[in-house]
Amino acid sequence: MALADQGTDNRQIGSQNSLGWPVSMRAASVFRPSQGEPSHSGGIGFFEGLTLVILLCGLQSPINIGMILRTAELFGWEVQLCDRFGVMGSSDNVDTIRDFSCGALDRGTLATIAGSFDGLELTKANRLIAASGSPDATPHREMKWRKGDWLLIGNEYDGLPDEARAISNIEIRIPVPNGYFVKPPSNSPIDQIRQLPPSRHGEPSLNASVATGIILASAFDGGSN
Repeated sequence: MALADQGTDNRQIGSQNSLGWPVSMRAASVFRPSQGEPSHSGGIGFFEGLTLVILLCGLQSPINIGMILRTAELFGWEVQLCDRFGVMGSSDNVDTIRDFSCGALDRGTLATIAGSFDGLELTKANRLIAASGSPDATPHREMKWRKGDWLLIGNEYDGLPDEARAISNIEIRIPVPNGYFVKPPSNSPIDQIRQLPPSRHGEPSLNASVATGIILASAFDGGSN
């Protein structure tokens, strides 16, 4: 088991980080993928020395988190989770993450860090790349990744907060067809107490883990500089 507790602090924090991003997060978790077996030929070798990071901003589904860890391990990205909703505080959630990570959780390292966005060392990011649904965002296939880039993935219901988009250097989008797709109430919603519909209710969108996978595969296929 590769779950290391570095002092979880579940208190809400009302300060700002060094980038002016209001901190209302709980503990944060950091996943560092394994280096794979000697025959591994995925993203580790392709992105050797790049240190690319996915920052999950308040994801609530342990299924999504587990699937993203699996994809991150394959392509050699580090994952950092701002756990606003305390997902990692539940052993059942951790078990679900383990199941859907398909071994990535146990092969890598997931450390829980007390504190805020400052604990995630955002100042070390080369560029903050926000995954967005904005039609003005850069299509993801045109993105050239650089050492130290961070990919920001937003909450399943509300996406990235405006504050995150405001400090991002680039916004990217996955082109999707136009349409209107109303999501009916779920029998087992991710957020059991939420009363409001998703912020972009009916607008074309992709699941957080699916979108992350598409972006990472495109980054691998399209290269870096």
